[in-house]
Amino acid sequence: MAESVVIAAYNPDWPKHYARLARALREGLQGVAERIEHVGSTAIPGMPAKPILDVDVVVASRESVPEAIARLERMGYRHQGDLGIPGREAFQAPAGAPLHHLYVCSQDSGELARHLAFRDCLRTDAEMREAYAELKQRLQVRFRFDRVRYTENKTAFVHAALSRWWKATVELRPSTPDDAELAADWAEAKRHQYQSYAPVFWKPAVDARIRHRPFLEACLRSPDFTSFSAANDHEALGLVLASHQVSAPLLPPGWLIDDFYVARPELWHSVGVRLLEAEADAARGSGCRHLMVVSGYRDAAKKEFLRHCGLQSEVVWWVKPIRPDHNTGRIGEVRMVVGPAPPVYDPGGLTALAIEEPREAGLFEDAAAQAGAVLAIMPVRSANRVMSQELRESGYAEASEWFMWTL
Repeated sequence: MAESVVIAAYNPDWPKHYARLARALREGLQGVAERIEHVGSTAIPGMPAKPILDVDVVVASRESVPEAIARLERMGYRHQGDLGIPGREAFQAPAGAPLHHLYVCSQDSGELARHLAFRDCLRTDAEMREAYAELKQRLQVRFRFDRVRYTENKTAFVHAALSRWWKATVELRPSTPDDAELAADWAEAKRHQYQSYAPVFWKPAVDARIRHRPFLEACLRSPDFTSFSAANDHEALGLVLASHQVSAPLLPPGWLIDDFYVARPELWHSVGVRLLEAEADAARGSGCRHLMVVSGYRDAAKKEFLRHCGLQSEVVWWVKPIRPDHNTGRIGEVRMVVGPAPPVYDPGGLTALAIEEPREAGLFEDAAAQAGAVLAIMPVRSANRVMSQELRESGYAEASEWFMWTL
């Protein structure tokens, strides 16, 4: 039998129960938890709710999650996994504690961003708060004995509320050449982040920022690019820059987003959404059918955001350093382009980029070596697990991932 839905009138003791829980959690998670957040309907003054608190434990990074799990288990919590929702770890409360659901989220979690944004939206928007309370009461009557359908039927309202909140709190405008300075700063930070796990491909040149700034400024002046910037009353929040109708290996021509930055990872699911929607609208207006976005392969926060927005992983770029004097001399038909790496990177020589999937990795490497390249870059369709495994066994590493949205 499905779990029943019980909606209670707002209880002014809920904040007191939360405060007691938060004190115990801060003590037990000292040095691990960055902060504790009261989320969900019980965090909204006056809101009717299921009489169960929702509590988010926020840790600095995904690497801190295992330690938080271990600490909570010692406190009597039972870890339940993510329950099908990536970006959070759920726990069953210990016996005797106030009724609550507890989740552990990293700072860059999309679920955390949505929890906080929806809470803050309802706290500040009386009209939205009243509409949500009325919806909950109606759904309780309709789905009293079906909690899953009760939750599913709130989804459209939550999405609309978040969209309204983000539009109200984030100012979006077309970028200008003056934004190149800040974009160069964000690009430099992103290069160093990616270099930490993919140094072969992402190692920046010593003067990378100096070279990149005028390039970005030229792009922001060019009619072949479209760019938007986001800010609030206090700070710059993000920037997206797209080039028009670009062809990339294994992908159809489309609107390509290569430069895409937010000031902090947790902003992907608010600022990032608005920037991506703006570029999608511009692409549709030009008659473009495909929107492509590039991400570092291990940029978990950005990739989670792209998947949440409905983009699909289509292609992965695999890279491997090679030596031009070490090749078998085999000759086969390999379509590739050979040239210097972008000037902001420092691979130390020519790179070879395959423009189609070769039948075997070795043949491409030989052709690249014969052309004098020191770095082989092979795009492979994300669904091609056979070739991906062959590349992994041959010493290749994933460097970047290409996501696509059919408009």
